[in-house]
Amino acid sequence: MCTPGLPVQRQVLIPGKGTLLIHSPFRFPELSMIDILYVDDDLDFLEITKRMVEKSGGISIETASSAENALAMVEERAYDVIVSDYQMPVMDGIEFLKMLRGSGNTTPFIIFTGRGREEVVIEAYNSGADFYVQKGGDLNAQFRELEHKIVQAVRIHEAEFSLRESEERYRSVVENASEGIVVVQDGLLRYANPRALAMVQATPEEVEGKHFSLFVHPDDRPLVTERYHQRQGGGAIPQTYDFRIVGKEGLVTWVQVSAVLVPWNRRPATLALLVDITERKGRENGVRQRNVALEQTVEEQAARLEASEKEKKNLLDRIAGRDAG
Repeated sequence: MCTPGLPVQRQVLIPGKGTLLIHSPFRFPELSMIDILYVDDDLDFLEITKRMVEKSGGISIETASSAENALAMVEERAYDVIVSDYQMPVMDGIEFLKMLRGSGNTTPFIIFTGRGREEVVIEAYNSGADFYVQKGGDLNAQFRELEHKIVQAVRIHEAEFSLRESEERYRSVVENASEGIVVVQDGLLRYANPRALAMVQATPEEVEGKHFSLFVHPDDRPLVTERYHQRQGGGAIPQTYDFRIVGKEGLVTWVQVSAVLVPWNRRPATLALLVDITERKGRENGVRQRNVALEQTVEEQAARLEASEKEKKNLLDRIAGRDAG
């Protein structure tokens, strides 16, 4: 089988929170050989289907004459797609499908049968079937349709697999980032990663759904609120700026924020990256305090020097006065 490319749009799912849409290039390479398990109790039709579908050269079919045999084969190896007749003795195609899905098997499944009743179709899809192809009519046309559905099922399955892998990678990056990451929508916090939660000493339940300004230092709220609204309105604001956030126990953390507009559950939101700069601010304050202390020392020394000079002058003036008398 082929390895799928990356999707055009990744919907990064944050469990129980929402999805973040991320754009990237996408291309599916050509499919290599597709391995099929075809299950049908009609041995003649089983053989005809195998020969007709394999003529394309891109599909390899193994056959089973019963769902029971097919279950044993699935235990031995994996298939790219399972195609099954509906009406079979002992276990029909939908019962077979339910057994697979109940065991956690997510292999794409196509019902290929002459029974076209609406209730069968509905039950097949409700049970987890990917496609339904009806037998009958022109053989070449029905086998072309089956081949098309097989290829389509494989592509969809690979896309879903790629999305899940991509989703897991991005979720892992977000959840384990050393920076705080928050999503704000309509002024409310929709998501905060573990680092952001630690900064405000809170749990997800204590943060999500709350207005972001509740966690901003009162002296910085006007600035942060103004810039949030400016960004929402498309206004020009600095790429980064500093402010203080306050934890529920009064812990003050200086952060440098950079933010972008993103879709969140299909609606506009702000994704903000918060870098803890408390230590840097502490060093800067230390330097400022030392500079202030140094300036004060210099001023005091200058004042003492000036006083000493005045004292010397006064002394010299008194000495000069006595000499004149």
